[in-house]
Order: sequence, then structure tokens, then C-alpha cells
Amino acid sequence: MGYIFDDWKSVLKDFQDSVEKDLEEIRRHKVEVQQLKAEIMNEMNQGRYIRDETRIVISAPEVIIGNVDKSGCLLNQGGSTIILRGNQIGLDGVGEAGIVSTRAASIRQIAADPGMDGNEEVVGAISEVVSQARNITIQSNDAHNVFPTPAVSSNSAGVLIHADGQLALEAAQSSEWKKTQIEQQMKLLENNKSAAKSAASNQKKVVDEAFKEMEKLFSDVEALRDSDEDVRSNVLDIRDLNDQIQVLSPILYNAVDAYINSVSVLAETTRQLKALKAEKGNIPSGKDFKENTTGASISLRGEYIGIESVDGDHNLRDNVGAGVNIVANKVNIDAREHDGSLKKEGEVRINAKTIGMSTANTKMKEDGKNGDQTAEGDIIITSKTVTVEAVDREIKDNKPEEKALTKDGTLSIRMEKTSLSATDTEGKATGSVDVNSKVLQVKSMDVDKDKRTDKSLASGSTMLLLSEKMYVGAKDKDNKSKKLQAVSEELGLFADKTLEAQQDNGKATLQLSGGNAAVAGSKTQVYGATTINAKTEIKDELKAPKATIDHVEAKSSFKSSNISDGIPVPAPPASANLSAKLKVEDAPKDNS
Repeated sequence: MGYIFDDWKSVLKDFQDSVEKDLEEIRRHKVEVQQLKAEIMNEMNQGRYIRDETRIVISAPEVIIGNVDKSGCLLNQGGSTIILRGNQIGLDGVGEAGIVSTRAASIRQIAADPGMDGNEEVVGAISEVVSQARNITIQSNDAHNVFPTPAVSSNSAGVLIHADGQLALEAAQSSEWKKTQIEQQMKLLENNKSAAKSAASNQKKVVDEAFKEMEKLFSDVEALRDSDEDVRSNVLDIRDLNDQIQVLSPILYNAVDAYINSVSVLAETTRQLKALKAEKGNIPSGKDFKENTTGASISLRGEYIGIESVDGDHNLRDNVGAGVNIVANKVNIDAREHDGSLKKEGEVRINAKTIGMSTANTKMKEDGKNGDQTAEGDIIITSKTVTVEAVDREIKDNKPEEKALTKDGTLSIRMEKTSLSATDTEGKATGSVDVNSKVLQVKSMDVDKDKRTDKSLASGSTMLLLSEKMYVGAKDKDNKSKKLQAVSEELGLFADKTLEAQQDNGKATLQLSGGNAAVAGSKTQVYGATTINAKTEIKDELKAPKATIDHVEAKSSFKSSNISDGIPVPAPPASANLSAKLKVEDAPKDNS
């Protein structure tokens, strides 16, 4: 029997030496140690092993497999283990009412190869869990002692997932977090490896001691059976030794089995450490992780997709923390065809009592309570027609109709620089900007910081109105202002060619043109001290109650009640009318 023990020891040694080798080598040695365990079991002649090279069928209307009594109840003998091990395992619930039911305090499904001894957890290329059904229900209830609601079918083709608590769908690759998790797992495995190595070493001592004792017993038996006469004379001693062998056999088997299991655990721990080390080295980091796609994605596809922040009674939640939050570097909402063209009836609507759009950048301080919000970024709206309105409507036959402008509706735009532009891509001004209101104010004023009401003119403020043609006070002959008032500490009117002011369709005219200034009207009056610092020509009768003249020269005649000199000559005809040069023009109509 000695040579058998030597072979067994050699197999065990080779198995332990393979723990640092690759998986294929480890599995080859596992096959050998499984044969060793079978040989020991054969020598022990204990337990019941049923095997057929074709098929074994257990048939009954009801089949119970387990550590149970005749009634089928589990025996309370320190636990029960059932292992189904094979390359293919099938559970068939036959018939339209066929059911496969699995119940346990904890149910785990891990798509990893357990190996021939169940100690491995190798993730392969086909690692998958596939569930296919007409109807799938996954229900998580926050319950104790008993589930308050049964997990029932939704009675319709589809997938129903319910959770009383948290429901998370996550598709995300990580870099730093994954590296941290791997490092923690490796640290745990290092501890497990040390423990497994110590356990294997201690168990090997138990195996060596069992082998040594078993070898001694077999050696003593062989010595007592040296001849037939020895056998007859030593029969009682041989029987006693055989009894000791029978007692020691299960001890030897259990020791060998525990040793093989500890070495198997050590081998798997070593393999996982190597795999995790390689996985850690392959984790992208820095720019490689941030700038390249990870391929992680979540797709929701359906004819109708609804997202609601409600409770189980379908009440819209308004408590603190309730809502729908979307956080992303880019968010797109499209109603487009696959080629990018807009859907003809595509609509995107947002309805809420308060709608906020912000590109404010928040930077908090270390205390987490204080910080700064800085308006950054851009909001871009591109459309053929953009309408901003405050309008009340009434619904008639399920169709909204405009009723009236919303009372106290306001539009407020506040920023350091505001630009309204109708210019094309080449920079040419085109199109039109139309502002229409019963009360229209354009001003540069400081306001009250709380009430936002006018306070005072903004220091250094300016206003520019500039156009090739400008129409102020009249759109056409039928639409003109009843009053136009210009008030300023300084008022300047400048024209390169002609500056003209008319009243009552030109009956009174003030004209500055060609370097000349002219005033005309049915009656012209000048009040106050008047000084004329240039040659003056009067073409009609001049009357004055008193005149002080340094020098008088009469070219045709001079007449006085006391003095007469020359012959009176009639004055030339009066020229009281000034021909107006400018006419009122209608403002051009907006044909855009």
C-alpha cells in the first residue's frame, strides 16, 4: 500500500505547486486530485455512489431531494447542502400552467464559471443572464416578516419593474472609483491569500500525519501477514489493525479533502489577484479617460415615454427633494427624422409655473454654504419665428383661443449690454426690428435696487438713433404724433444740406440751407433785444416807433413829415413767402 500513498502525496504536492500557474495548468491538476479523492473513497467503501454512463431517471408524481425525513421536512442536523454541477442544467416547468419557483432568504445569480470543484469564479466571454418571457415582473417591496403585496403579473406583454425604495439604472465606466475598488478588493484578497496559505500549510501537516499513521497501520498488517501461518496466529491483531484502518480512513479522506479545498481556494485567490492587477493596469485615466468615449450608454425607446415624480398613489410629489433632475455635459431634445430634418408636426413644450434657464457658474467655498454665482456661457435660440408673449386664453372644444393680454404681464431684460440685430452673414443690415406699445420708453436711468423704479439719469449715459432715413413723429399723413417734445440742457440739430422746420403745411417756415437762414410766414415777429451783425436788406415797408441810426442813405427817396428830399418811388413788391424745400414722406412699409 506504500506506493499508493507515495502517488497520492506526489499528486497533492504537484497540485500545491500549481497555485501560481495559469488556469489551464491548475485545472489539469484538479482533475488528478479529484481522481485521488475517488480512490480514497473507494478504499473507504463509505457513502453511496450511483452512476450510469447513459442516464439516471428519478420518477414520481412528487420528487423531494434534500436532507429530509420521510415526510419531506428538512432534518435539523446542522444544515443541508444540495449542489447541482454540470455543463448544462435545465429546469423545465412543462405545460401551459408549468411553473418553476425558487424561494430562499437570498437568491444570487452570478454568470461566472465555478469550475469542476465549485471554488472558481472565472468570467468568460459568454458571461450573461438571459430572461425571456411574454411578461416579466421585477418587484422590490420594503417589507419585514411578510411581503404586503404579492408579486403578480401585470397581465400584459411587457416588463414591469417596481421598487418601494431606490431604483437605479446605471451604465457608467469609471476610472478613479474603479481603481479604488480594485485596490480594496486586492487588499482583501491579499489577506485571504495569506489566510488560505496558512490554512493549506496547517492542513498539509494534518494530511502528512494521517498518511504517516495510515502507512504505519498498513505496514503492521503486512508484517503480521508475512506467511499463512502468521495470518492464522495473528488473526486477532490483524482484525484490530483493520478496525483502526477503518476508523482512520474517513479521517484521512476528510483531511485530504480539506487540504485540496484549501489549496483550490489559494489557487483561485492567486488567480483573481493576477487578474485584478492586470485589470487595474488597463484602466484608462487622465485625458485618455476624459476625452475618449467609454461606450457606456442607456437607451429608452418607446412610442410613449413618461417620466413622473409621483408616489405609489399617483400623487405628484411637491416635498423637498422630489423632482426630475437631469445632469449632463450635453443635453439634446430633438423632434427630427433620422436624416436630421425636422418632424413636420414636431413639438417640444415646457409648462410650469416657474421656468428658469441659467448658465450661471457656481463656485462654493470650503464651508459649503457660501460662494459665488457668475453668469457665463450662452443661450442661443435659432428659429424662423420667435414669440415671447403673456396672453390669457380660453378653451373651446378642446382648442385654446386667445382671450386677452395677461394683466400685469411684463418682459424684463437686464444686462450690461443688450443688442437687437437684423444683419445678415455678411454684416449688412436687413430685415426690421418692430417695437409697438401704448407706452414706449427708451431711457438710460439708474433705478431703485429693490423696486426697480426710475431713480436718476445714468452718469455718462448716451443714446444714439441713426439711420440713412429717419422718421420721427409720423408714419404717414394719417398717422402722426399729436405732440413731439424735445427737452435738454443742450439741444443740437445738425444737417449737411438743409435744416427746415415747418408749421401748418408750410405756412410758417424756418429754413437753413446753402449757408443761408430764412424765416417766412404770414406774420413774423421778433421779441427782445435784437442785434444784426451783417448787411440787412428789407424789401418791404419798415415801421418803427423810434430808430437811432448813425448814417442814413436813401438811394431813391427819403420822406418825412418835416423833410422831403427826392422823388418818392414805390417800393418793390413784397416777398413774404418762403418756398419750402422738404415735404412730408410716408415711412416705408414693412414688407418682410
